[in-house]
Amino acid sequence: MKLLIIGLLLLLILIIAFVVSGIAVNKHNMKKNKYDLLNYFKNHKVSLSLTIKENGRNTLAINPDKKYPLASTTKIIIAYNFVKSAMNNKISIAEKVKLNELEKFYIKDTDGGAHPNWKYSINYPTEVSLLEIAKGMMQYSSNACTDFLIHKIGVDVVNESIEVLQLNHDKITYLTSPIIMPGYLSDKRKPALNKLDAMSSQSYHELANELFVKMQANRSDYLKEKTPNMLDRKMQLLITKRMAYSTTNQYTDLMLRLGKELLTKKEKSYLVK
Repeated sequence: MKLLIIGLLLLLILIIAFVVSGIAVNKHNMKKNKYDLLNYFKNHKVSLSLTIKENGRNTLAINPDKKYPLASTTKIIIAYNFVKSAMNNKISIAEKVKLNELEKFYIKDTDGGAHPNWKYSINYPTEVSLLEIAKGMMQYSSNACTDFLIHKIGVDVVNESIEVLQLNHDKITYLTSPIIMPGYLSDKRKPALNKLDAMSSQSYHELANELFVKMQANRSDYLKEKTPNMLDRKMQLLITKRMAYSTTNQYTDLMLRLGKELLTKKEKSYLVK
């Protein structure tokens, strides 16, 4: 009984310490201002890229032409292709999709709650329109929604658009299938890390496509179960490094072109629906 009481007291002390430290961190963060952000830029300028344009001219640029992995930034390209495909009647924004079809591409605890938050926002329907899926990608940053749209539009179509847009941009692939790649390569983290690191770009893209097909066919559950044990910090960093690269200068120019010439007034309306 005494041991139980001591254990409960220790647990209570730990909880209090956790809460107090959380409050302290929150108060510290609340005191931060624009100068903290500018100091961060100054102290980390080797490892970041920033480009701010006004009236077509750079007003702030840090490594504007250095290529970095893009992660969710590529969703801008997917959104552009979604609008173009809809306007060319290759897809219909009203087409209905079973929600469980999207769940095939969701990997728990790998998107910061983006996909669950999107489902909550639409009250968990049994089916959704392609337009709602596009909102899930752009408003909530759901990777599952993104991969569904990449497949619907066509991964080759997406990459062809990069050439048409004349971007200094690496090839885009799916976002979710690379997450289960380590578990496919090995049952142990270190061999998987080495194999992933040594993989050529072509092999990486081919395997990403192959694993996407497995996910689509509901044949990837065993890989999803292995994922939490494989995704340590080193593995996550390596997966990030294998993503498509481009520059902030390219994307600021792209955003300017989207507003001026690449999209018609009607096409722009799709992005604000």
